[in-house]
Amino acid sequence: MIWIRSQDREMLIKVSEFNIKQQRFGDMRKHEIWFDKSFLGVYATKERCLEVLDEIEKAIEESNIMRYEYFQGFSQQLIEYTYKGRQVYQMPKD
Repeated sequence: MIWIRSQDREMLIKVSEFNIKQQRFGDMRKHEIWFDKSFLGVYATKERCLEVLDEIEKAIEESNIMRYEYFQGFSQQLIEYTYKGRQVYQMPKD
């Protein structure tokens, strides 16, 4: 799951799955990314939608593990720990 800010910036929702829908407007086609009944963004091609989903996937992967190191006390013992980070992904313009 990841937090997504819609393309128009009017919605911030926790998203677990995405759908690509093709819309026709006369001779024009637009491709939209949706979560459930929430519109997230519109793009000129299906390929651009897939690129955006790839970016979201990468953001999810990168936000899951963060590593921190610090030294403790006089012995300067190295302490390492990891935790799951939180991230909001902003839907890009076309």
